[in-house]
Amino acid sequence: MESTKTIYDIAKEAAYVIEQELTRRGYTCITLSTRPDPERKAECIRILEQRWAEGAALMGSMFGTESVEESIREHLPHVPIAMANGWLDLPNVYAVLADEAHGVEQCVELLAKQGRRRLAFVEDLDTPSNSSKKQGFQTAMLQLMTVCRSIRKGK
Repeated sequence: MESTKTIYDIAKEAAYVIEQELTRRGYTCITLSTRPDPERKAECIRILEQRWAEGAALMGSMFGTESVEESIREHLPHVPIAMANGWLDLPNVYAVLADEAHGVEQCVELLAKQGRRRLAFVEDLDTPSNSSKKQGFQTAMLQLMTVCRSIRKGK
């Protein structure tokens, strides 16, 4: 049986694991769902200030916006913030980034080696993360086209 997970399913699982680990270590966790709206993200930063948050974890490149950066400067300037797969140029923000372009390139190469020929890249939102993934997809597809062309010329 094949299982299909969306990025939202994976994000929910990651939030659950983080919440469980922080709770196990004696912390109280507040989970806020922001959706794609940048203003909602900025509002959630303000909510964290009102609740006297001692730290925050922001998951996803969609937090790398001017409105979020401004909200952190205003509401949480001295609170340590970890960003998973995102980056802001602030002294209290610590980022963990993945090389998504290279990862998608490798995925396309693997699929091609397995005989898959009709590959497509589908995105729902325009985020820095999705742009990087799309670049990796396009790079790999161009490399595959070059390999295919050179094989044809050789025959």
